[in-house]
Amino acid sequence: MRGGYQSLTAFILSIGLVQGAEVNLAGTVTDDTGAPLEGATVLIVGENLETQTDASGHYSIEQLETTLRDRTAERGPRIAAGIGRVSLLLHSLARVRVDIFDTKGRLIAATADAELPAGRHSVPVFGAKPPSGVFVVKARVGIETWTFRYMTLSRGPIAEGDPQSASPPLRKTAAVVDTLRVTKTGYVATSLPLESYVGTVDVELAKETVEGFGSCEGKPTKPLPSFDFSHVGYRQGAALPSRSATKTFPAGTTTVTEQIVLKSGDVLRGAGRDKTILYFPGGLKQMGFPCRNGEIITVTGGGTGDCYDWTSNTYYMGVIGARGSEIGIEDLTIEFPADHAWTHHGNYNYTSGYNGIDLNKCTDCWVRNVSIVNSDNGIFVSGGNNNTLDGLHIYARPGGGHIHIAFSTYTKNNLATNFRAYGTSSHGLTMNWGTENNVYANGWGENIRIEPDHNCNGTGGASSCSKNMLYSNIAGKIASLQTKDRAGNTLPTILWNVGSVDRCPLDAYTAQRQE
Repeated sequence: MRGGYQSLTAFILSIGLVQGAEVNLAGTVTDDTGAPLEGATVLIVGENLETQTDASGHYSIEQLETTLRDRTAERGPRIAAGIGRVSLLLHSLARVRVDIFDTKGRLIAATADAELPAGRHSVPVFGAKPPSGVFVVKARVGIETWTFRYMTLSRGPIAEGDPQSASPPLRKTAAVVDTLRVTKTGYVATSLPLESYVGTVDVELAKETVEGFGSCEGKPTKPLPSFDFSHVGYRQGAALPSRSATKTFPAGTTTVTEQIVLKSGDVLRGAGRDKTILYFPGGLKQMGFPCRNGEIITVTGGGTGDCYDWTSNTYYMGVIGARGSEIGIEDLTIEFPADHAWTHHGNYNYTSGYNGIDLNKCTDCWVRNVSIVNSDNGIFVSGGNNNTLDGLHIYARPGGGHIHIAFSTYTKNNLATNFRAYGTSSHGLTMNWGTENNVYANGWGENIRIEPDHNCNGTGGASSCSKNMLYSNIAGKIASLQTKDRAGNTLPTILWNVGSVDRCPLDAYTAQRQE
């Protein structure tokens, strides 16, 4: 093409690399004193390429020649990535939708949404002059979904036979939607957005903290709360069960592009908190869900809408949703891209719903030994009763998220214990809308907000006020503490050794159970 406009484009499957792309990443992992850490696991999340550090804390991940891995099944539709288009082979009439999102999760275009007959079809991604950048293309055929990374590099008018190579910029561009994750027992897991698959990335890990304070020695003994919290949690305080899993994920990284829905009796289990990673490249919007009220609110300039921020009676507002009884989620990590946009009170255009777990009208359910990384909402419990969250590690989205843990919408008798809350969020550890008898105990927050009753005497009036709210033995930095409701009345929250130790016993909840 002489004197024309040239666009260099390439596709990447969400679980594969550009054909022929080079991976040559190295670095050193140290602790916060600068000492090298041996045996740390270093993982490129989207590609599931993994190694461990040596005695000097050094790691390297090299893969000089990779091939595009094929997700097409032997039966059903076949999807192929071409230059500037998605090619489909349909064996029967099917509904086809192709959406394009930017890396912030905003919908850029819907290039196809129609029933197509059996046969071969080609759907363009952009027009003749595509914008430069990195995009996510989601192709839905019937109930099956494929997610691609799409890159286009535009270099304006150039002469035919230009010898310039596209490989280096393509290689760099390909990586901007990936994540480097570093873990080691006894240290805080760290996730970093990758800017390139080639180069040096050094990582510093901080030592893990212990949930809650270690001792109340020397402090005065105070009478325990008059309300008995010993019956909260799974089956009114019973030990969590050990049951066979109905859904399992193996060790390693699994890329998930559809919501996981659990019903009564289901137990979802991985091979271990830091062994099984469920990586969700897209949030609720990329999965095709409208805002929680069923609409797509798109007020120009941002506007309000709380699109995916709170619970819904229609949809699960988490990438894992559960409703029913005796449902368990255990021994895994839910991870989202480290570099994604979130806007408080955001509408559909300005947020994507990177939310972890929604226990919606669950009773006698539990979440045990689970990490949720780079989340807008960590976990939301609404409706239902007697649920236990034990051993949650929640890492808010870098730059701040919406909620770490929430008990909401008239739910009763729930327990969150042995938790760690990393980063900061707008509402932190919250309760709202008429909840009763809920406990946060034996936890730690890096920069956590304590919000005992978000909406009391607000929109819902007095009926939305919560009762019997206990926060006990919570260490770390308390960023803020709500003490009054929206009418200016003092909240009756029970705060027991929160942010500092001033009394014994150390934890009121544990002490009541031991009586």
